[in-house]
Order: sequence, then C-alpha cells, then structure tokens
Amino acid sequence: ELAIYVKEKQEVRKWQDYSFKFVVAADKPFCKCKINLKKIVKGDEHPELVDTDFDVSLRTLRDEEIEEWKATLDHHHHYTHVVLGTEKTGRQKRKDRAPYLVRY
Repeated sequence: ELAIYVKEKQEVRKWQDYSFKFVVAADKPFCKCKINLKKIVKGDEHPELVDTDFDVSLRTLRDEEIEEWKATLDHHHHYTHVVLGTEKTGRQKRKDRAPYLVRY
C-alpha cells in the first residue's frame, strides 16, 4: 500500500520564494520515476490535471531517516521505502495560484 503525505494547506507569501516537501511511502519498493506533481485546472466539463514547470527533486531516504520520519507520524506503519520530494517554485506568479496534486 502506497501513501502520500503532504501538508494539506500551503501558505504562500507575496514576493517570497516558496518551496514545500512531500513524502511518498510504501512497505515495498516502488519506482520514484512515477511520482509527479500536477496542477488542477478548470476544464470544459470537469477539472483537468496538467504538468507543472516546477523544479521537483526526489530523494530516497536511508533506513535511519525513515525511522526519524516515522516517529513524526500519529500512527505506526511499517514503511520500508520512503521518498522525500522537494518542490521549489521560486516566486509565485499569478498563473501558479491553483490547487496541486502529488500523485503516483
């Protein structure tokens, strides 16, 4: 079972660079190349997912880092494979103001 953890609401201040982190975790190996960030835009009939031009870096956590991260959770899971994603947008532009989805 794969889980994605990201802070539900991100605060962005005008004129400041912005970045956020998310985690994708599972109890078995997975391909981090399938992790992506999509922008949710208004479509003709329903919302659509479009690619972003943000700089997203992905790093697989080591065992000791996984244990440190799991200690921050409210509940206990036996995740053995964890990828930390860091997204850097720099200064937010008006066109960037939208909901986003981290997906696998």
